[in-house]
Amino acid sequence: MTLETIAALFAAAGLGLGGWAAGRRLGRQNQVSPLLFSMVVVLALVAAWVLSGRLLWAVILPSAEAIFWANWMPAILCFTAGLATATPGLHRWHRPATVGLLWILAACFWVGPFARPWIAPATVLDEDWIGWRRGVCLQSHPSTCGPASAATLLSEHDIRSSEKDLMATCFTSRWGTEPLGLYRGLTLASAHAGLKPQPASPDSRQWIHRGQVPNVAIVRLGVEDSDGSLSRWFGASQERHAITVLGRTDDGLWLIGDPAIGLVSWTDAQMQKRFTGEAICLVPDHSVRSRYRAVAGKRFEAMVSDSTSDQPR
Repeated sequence: MTLETIAALFAAAGLGLGGWAAGRRLGRQNQVSPLLFSMVVVLALVAAWVLSGRLLWAVILPSAEAIFWANWMPAILCFTAGLATATPGLHRWHRPATVGLLWILAACFWVGPFARPWIAPATVLDEDWIGWRRGVCLQSHPSTCGPASAATLLSEHDIRSSEKDLMATCFTSRWGTEPLGLYRGLTLASAHAGLKPQPASPDSRQWIHRGQVPNVAIVRLGVEDSDGSLSRWFGASQERHAITVLGRTDDGLWLIGDPAIGLVSWTDAQMQKRFTGEAICLVPDHSVRSRYRAVAGKRFEAMVSDSTSDQPR
């Protein structure tokens, strides 16, 4: 756990307490109707379903710990709990039960990224690790396509990593890997090489022009048979799946590193149909280079100063 992780957790806790206080104050100043309370609960659930964990937050909050900084659900749920303390429609034991349930949900969302790998670990025995095939890291568990694809992307930039290592930093569980978890793993793994992850264009036709290949793309396979689930965790069959887009072939096809089967090629039509609009590429981290140049410059000045002081006068 890094200092930034701790800071983000404390910030989320502070927002939660602030939301609780704001909800209680609003509830006391204005009578909260059961209809308004129900609408707030529904909107909170919709926000969690649609916005939580999306790569959009990595654009707004470009940090390795964006998965924590963008965790607004504790604040929303605590605000709703504050409103529940003054909702006329809740009587007797219903009020404390509702408030308590909302607090429990807020706590679950607060520790969610940490808790998922413990609650539902993607367990892989030592003898079950598959390894690499033709430059593609193959997934050793149905839910580890994210870390495996990230390892392939890192290898394209001459960064050695493994599916097992990235499972820990991406917070991978049996339920899969959140996009912001994948962003976190890539950030930590590429920092020493002067690179950083960046969300790629939601239009795959722009990737080559913008230099955003190779990348890890989130796709939906088995679209024809899919039930239309909006789940943001990828790895389950016929739902979201992570692949590594390696480039273009001479025939104009997309060269894909699929962690489930290895090297494959897709047409533009297949890519357009399967791509969900979320992808991550690695780009130079100019801030790291600037810091390196600054440190190197100070060292050079110190060396010059020392050599000057040693010269005879």
